[in-house]
Amino acid sequence: MNPNEDNEGIPHPYVEYYIMNGHCFGFTNAVYNYCRRPLALRFVLREIFGIMTDDYVDDRWGIEPRDTIESSYRTTVNVTRLLGIQTQDDKAQGPPETIDMNSDDAKEPWTRPELLGVIIDLDRHEAQIKPKRRELLLGEINAILEPSCRKLSPGQASKLRGKLQFTTSTLFGRTGRAYMRALAERQYENAKRGLAINEAIEEALRGWLHILENGRPRPIPDRPGGPADAVLFTDGSSERDVKTIGGVFFAWWREAPSAFSSSVTKRIVDHWIPRKSDITMVELLAVVLAVYHYGPEVLGKRVIILIDSQAALDALIKGYSRKDDTCHLITVFWTLVHDHNITVYLDRVSTDANISDGVSRSKVKEAIALGWEIEHPDIEEVAGTDSAFGREKARVKRRPVAGR
Repeated sequence: MNPNEDNEGIPHPYVEYYIMNGHCFGFTNAVYNYCRRPLALRFVLREIFGIMTDDYVDDRWGIEPRDTIESSYRTTVNVTRLLGIQTQDDKAQGPPETIDMNSDDAKEPWTRPELLGVIIDLDRHEAQIKPKRRELLLGEINAILEPSCRKLSPGQASKLRGKLQFTTSTLFGRTGRAYMRALAERQYENAKRGLAINEAIEEALRGWLHILENGRPRPIPDRPGGPADAVLFTDGSSERDVKTIGGVFFAWWREAPSAFSSSVTKRIVDHWIPRKSDITMVELLAVVLAVYHYGPEVLGKRVIILIDSQAALDALIKGYSRKDDTCHLITVFWTLVHDHNITVYLDRVSTDANISDGVSRSKVKEAIALGWEIEHPDIEEVAGTDSAFGREKARVKRRPVAGR
């Protein structure tokens, strides 16, 4: 009898099925269910053996004094094997038996462990990108920019974007995130439209070359809490064709607050992409000008910046935007924060509580009456630095806007 026919010779569909003793790749529950095992192992090591350990999916690490590094490492290895968990011994960073743990030679990986491809320097208190990873990224980007190549496929853009996105976790601030937009566009672009790199992609790649060569490692703060050294309020006003920005600066070493008020010139606005309302760009410009002006004074200090625009605040915190001109402002802001080594905390303040609301509308008489120092930062000077406020792109099609 044909296995595909029943007793009466009538054909029926032939079905094959398999029992999958695992999880389908890509399923959300696959990660959650898998992580139950490292979570159980962490519980055993902590509660029974007193080992300070943690994990991220299939990577595990521990923190121990020098005297107990070797015993905790061996215990972790043996418990893992007793539970039947397979590991890659060549990736283990345990202490070698030939080195005295109390000697000065016992440096790696005890004070410079590698976790998830990131070097944690416990002597310098900072997270660093692996030198080999840096060299590979520089080589890959330079190869794309070579005159003989100058091509970037959607698949390569996707992989490069993922590598660079991970690299941002080892860098100071939100540096580099605004450059991801051009790579994301190419990632989801139809390959039939061509693989040649455009102006936006080239600028993003060259920006990343500069970051990889000059970027500062992410610091591990010695004091996570405590008061800030300075507080900065910023605000912007956009009423018809009149656009002004202002800010108020408080610092413990100043006898009186400092305030500034500046007009946003038409030359600057004309570099922005036309939109129904420019208020978000004006608010961002206020923050950038404030950090540019007061940056040298708060070098290496902790600063709280309070903004009353939720859109501007979200863009700065994320480090990127869908708009080219917004990305430019964000890039300039985080570059200034990086160059002045400022530990910055961004938050929102309501309009009624924003002390800079008056000066942002050119109302400085109250500030003068209160004895505040009035300063005059050169907004045109800032606007001319590295095309800071949104150099027009060839791929941005400008459209006429009523009233402009």
